Amino acid sequence: MAEHEQKPSMTAETAEQQPASASSSAAKTSRPLRSPAFYMLFGILTGALLCLIILVALEVLAYPAMPEPYAPPPTPPPPSEQALENSRLVPARVYFEAQRESCQLVALGLTEDGAIQTSDTTNKAAWYKYGASPGDPGNAILSGHDRWRGMTGAFDVVKQLQIGDQVTIEFTDGSFRFFTVISNNTYGLDSFPLDITQIEGPSRLTLITCYGDYESTIETSLSRVVVVCEELRRQRLTGYTRLPAE
Repeated sequence: MAEHEQKPSMTAETAEQQPASASSSAAKTSRPLRSPAFYMLFGILTGALLCLIILVALEVLAYPAMPEPYAPPPTPPPPSEQALENSRLVPARVYFEAQRESCQLVALGLTEDGAIQTSDTTNKAAWYKYGASPGDPGNAILSGHDRWRGMTGAFDVVKQLQIGDQVTIEFTDGSFRFFTVISNNTYGLDSFPLDITQIEGPSRLTLITCYGDYESTIETSLSRVVVVCEELRRQRLTGYTRLPAE
């Protein structure tokens, strides 16, 4: 009889456990199931990501930070004309001793198209101010007109110069330098040597003037007379050089 009375308590206990077991089974069946292939793919992607991170880290460690790109120093501005004049002798006048002629010199530069300027008057010639000063290392270039607007120019005398003739340069400070002609050549515009106007090289004085037929389409003569002089080792003054300036 006592045994029979205990069965309900065991049944109640069992009844209490059954709902818990049922709920656990329901929870397990509610989670989505993933196939082994999913976990395999997930593992492969994770491993690849880790490898990529490691490779990037090794690359960064292997190469130090790159320095900033090299920037050259800024180009200094060209010296002013006043500074150029103060740093060297400035020619003021040229004398052609054998022909007993002379003319004033003015300092000029380049035209808009890059040609060496010359004076726009008949009684003056131009000294190329970005070249050498006469007697200094390099090429000192003087240019003038043979004819200008139907009139005889200051450099009409240049084509008459002969080898050995003396050319004298007077400077703004009253000093002189003396040169002798070593060559006199005439070139067509299409055969004009480019090295004639190069300012580098040994010390020399170069005189340039137009010559020949005038071509109106290009507004210049078709030839150039080029006289090259070298400085005299023994300087000498002539009576003509000492004449008052015109």
